[in-house]
Amino acid sequence: MRRLFGETSEQILQTFEQNTREIQTQLETGFGKVDRLDGKVDRLDDKIDELRQLLARPALPSLEELLQPIEFVAELADYGSRFVQGTRDWVFDDLELWRNASGAGRCRVLLGGPGFGKTAIVAELCRRHRGRPVVLAVHLCRHDDVAKRDPRRMMRSLAYQLAQALPEYRELLEADLKQLAAQLDKADSNTLFSVLFLQPLAKVKAPNSRGLLLIIIDALDEAEHDLKNEMLTVIAREFSKLPDWIGVLLTGRPELRVQEKLRRLHPQELDADAHAADCDKDARLFLRSILESRVPAAQLDRDIETVAQKAGRVFLYLHFVRQRIQEAGPTVTVDALPDGLADEYEMFFERLCPDGRLERDMLRVLQAVLTAAKPLHIKEELPVLSGVPRSREILERLSQLFPVHDDKRLYIFHKSIADWLTGAAPFDDRDDESDYFVDRSDGHRMMADACIRVLKQAQSWAGNYAVRFAMQHCASASMWDAFGTLGSDLSLLSRRCEISDGAQLVLDYELADGTSAEAAVGPFARLLGKEMPIVSTQPDAVFQLALQQPDDSAPYKAWLKGKPYAQRFITWHNKPTQVDPCILSMQFQDGVMGFAQLPGRRYAVAVGSQEGPRKVEVRDARNGDLIDEFECKATCIAAGGGLFAVGCKDGTLKVWDAGVISTQIAFLSP
Repeated sequence: MRRLFGETSEQILQTFEQNTREIQTQLETGFGKVDRLDGKVDRLDDKIDELRQLLARPALPSLEELLQPIEFVAELADYGSRFVQGTRDWVFDDLELWRNASGAGRCRVLLGGPGFGKTAIVAELCRRHRGRPVVLAVHLCRHDDVAKRDPRRMMRSLAYQLAQALPEYRELLEADLKQLAAQLDKADSNTLFSVLFLQPLAKVKAPNSRGLLLIIIDALDEAEHDLKNEMLTVIAREFSKLPDWIGVLLTGRPELRVQEKLRRLHPQELDADAHAADCDKDARLFLRSILESRVPAAQLDRDIETVAQKAGRVFLYLHFVRQRIQEAGPTVTVDALPDGLADEYEMFFERLCPDGRLERDMLRVLQAVLTAAKPLHIKEELPVLSGVPRSREILERLSQLFPVHDDKRLYIFHKSIADWLTGAAPFDDRDDESDYFVDRSDGHRMMADACIRVLKQAQSWAGNYAVRFAMQHCASASMWDAFGTLGSDLSLLSRRCEISDGAQLVLDYELADGTSAEAAVGPFARLLGKEMPIVSTQPDAVFQLALQQPDDSAPYKAWLKGKPYAQRFITWHNKPTQVDPCILSMQFQDGVMGFAQLPGRRYAVAVGSQEGPRKVEVRDARNGDLIDEFECKATCIAAGGGLFAVGCKDGTLKVWDAGVISTQIAFLSP
């Protein structure tokens, strides 16, 4: 054995056992590594599952995507380029004095007639404070753009600008974007103001800066539509609640209804008419800057005086004068210049149509742009709605007064142009016998007919426009049969809630009040008004909600006629057969403590909590819109016999005449 193996059997056995132990150790190590690897694989599977779940969730929008701010950079730059340095110093001095004075009030209103140059002043004010935390946010209202006269869009846009200027405020808005998104979808203008401004700004420390920080809203009069100005109502009702370090600068025409509505803000007015001498001085300074190189020195003062008299302190006219002088060459004959803004517009159209009548296609283009709810896309909307398929040459001829911007949309250079063409104030001496007159009613009728044609087509570039604004054009043209047909079409109502604000649809229904269409659309207005919290987030629910109405109701019959067969519905077997007993459904952030019906289709609701602040809100019974509100200690409310009573926690009973409750009641808080 020793000779064969060179070692004893005991040594062989020891070697074998040692080798066995080493192999076992290696196997155990390998199994441990495998176990650890299995653990890593399991953890990786868990991570993959988490990632899948995360990807399956809808991504939260950014603050910009959520608020959808309106961009004004290009407009401010354009208006700023028209400003003449050295003019309007009296305006800027006044605003700076107001901004830095203690106890001077937090609202300033700059009033000036058409063409005064209010927007150019705003643009220059923003330029002067660029890079400094003085102008926090600015909004330019436009009469021809529904988005820029919508108070909800304005508030979202202002909130985004405030978030850019105030980091602490931005952090508060971004703390819970999911909750903010849910609130924005359902909020009326009152709730939206609370969510975007009152609640977060109350937590923001006042910036360490000198004077008021400004929110500017320009051309407030241009937010009026169908004799209503919802933006003005919101500003008058809500803006006084902003922190005391924020000032509000408003501009507009000196119209009585605007001034009366703003009284609640206790504004200080800066009226151009009260500064006639300053305006004359500015006009002459402007004219000297453009005439001194074009006319002989001996006649400069005389020519300045001649043009100043023609201008009548209207800086828009001076803008057109500057254009004419630049086009005229080295010499200028000021006597040949138009006599004021109206003459400027008439001479413009005389060059295009010398016989005093607008060409057919030009008239249709003008009717479209003057009555459109927003600037029209020149390729996707204008040809369809105006009925002029090839309008390029017309647009080139009109471009001085109706420019096409980079977004390929057709704009009105200044509201006074629309006022002159349609005979609106201050050009209300014009009528259908005047040269180049455009009848708004005819324009709305043309647009309504076009929208109805578009809605009947399966595909059209102008489809979204027709869905949103067909009812408005029908109302403006007094086409009440068509209005009733559109307002009772469930498919149209569902599409309308999908692409735009459902609350605006309820406002459109109000256009039919007192007309032959009121009976036809009334049931649909009530249905959408009370179910707005649902349809604003689930537009397709319109059909299900109509199905749940009584069998004898117009919405249910409309469902039978036009129900989508691809959609499944839940039938309510024990529903009322004739009248839906639910009149209105509203959501409040705080608890509801009392309710009372008031005269004039209004109701009052006491909201709040047992320990927290309370208030009484007066709302429109048709759509739930806030009419007025006042802080109080109400625990219950009641109405009857023409009286409105509020019972308070401290034992006080307040009784008012329910027929005259108005904004004045805000200063009678119990």
